[in-house]
Amino acid sequence: MRRSPAKRHTELAILAAVLTVAVVAFGLYTARGLFSKKGKAPGRRDTPANPAFDRATAAYEEGRFEAARDEARRAAQSGDAATRRSASLIEARALGELGDPKAHAAWSAILADATFLPNQRAEAAARLGELRAAAEPPDLAGAIAAYSQAIERFPGTRWADWAAMALADAHIANRHPERAEAALSEYAVRAKEPEAIQNKLGDVNIAILLSPLETEVPKTTWYSVKEGDTLAGIAKRFHTTVDLLAASNRIINPQLLQVGDRLKVVTDSFRIVIDRSDNTLSLFCHEKLIKKYAVGTGEYGKTPLGEFTIASKDIDPMWRGIPFGDKRNILGTRWMRITDKDGALSGYGIHGTWQPDTIGKHSSQGCVRMLNEDVEEIFKIVTIGTPAMIVE
Repeated sequence: MRRSPAKRHTELAILAAVLTVAVVAFGLYTARGLFSKKGKAPGRRDTPANPAFDRATAAYEEGRFEAARDEARRAAQSGDAATRRSASLIEARALGELGDPKAHAAWSAILADATFLPNQRAEAAARLGELRAAAEPPDLAGAIAAYSQAIERFPGTRWADWAAMALADAHIANRHPERAEAALSEYAVRAKEPEAIQNKLGDVNIAILLSPLETEVPKTTWYSVKEGDTLAGIAKRFHTTVDLLAASNRIINPQLLQVGDRLKVVTDSFRIVIDRSDNTLSLFCHEKLIKKYAVGTGEYGKTPLGEFTIASKDIDPMWRGIPFGDKRNILGTRWMRITDKDGALSGYGIHGTWQPDTIGKHSSQGCVRMLNEDVEEIFKIVTIGTPAMIVE
């Protein structure tokens, strides 16, 4: 039975909300993977022995946060200035882990104290942003302000890098992914770890590409669905993919297109550059880097160099007569065959893998391997005929 436009709109709104939560959760998980809350506690540098501080450090690293808080307070009372600063950090972190409202005051005091190191004050600003983002209801404006303070006042520190990625997540949660892209692009040149910022920017670029947002690069246009239209027909007309049309318009069932629906259509083309020397695959639109992926390439230089194009694309591919799902089939979930301009090259392509530990290595027989989730992502975007250059 055909659903009403109102019901369809409600379902799409729910899906959009779910996707937003998923992107934000993934982003926060990624950032915390780099700067774990339960990582090593801050150590002292050339400070006198302080048993309370040592006990606080051990308790924090073991996840005993109440003990860490109490011992850190004792250390601050009995130690020198350097020990007091380090103990204050442990106490603030422990308070945060315990969900204690006093964490806000503790981090605010550290941020305001110029005797703390820049990275420590950047952490304080970032933690304040985290507390605001986690409030009920979330204070996204306050979180954005705190993260922005961290990167503006303490650029080039590890915690400013963390704050930049968290700022991007907050902008996405606030339904402004374009602001996330702008913030990361501006900060990347000042980052301590620019590669991590660039990786996050790639995730944001993909989130924007797969959303209903208009962009200048890649170019987009709006198309009004007409009687008899299908997604496949529209995709063919604009030289894009059905998957990209469906994802960027939040279409769950392509059979439910309605006359008058307005669809975002990407009208630009993409190109792929594979660097055999560092095992990366970069997706470009014109000169803009959309995202860089880690890949695996051939051992002993078996991956051919040169200019190729994507000749065919397969979902759940068969390999040498072995069906998808058989453990002997090494192609993962997607296969994109590449060929040269004469069509003479055969047997090479870009595919997924069931061996994620081979990514970043020269270990294949010549093909380019990607994580399954990565090859599925790029599979949605590129069309047959997309240029794929392999360089050294």
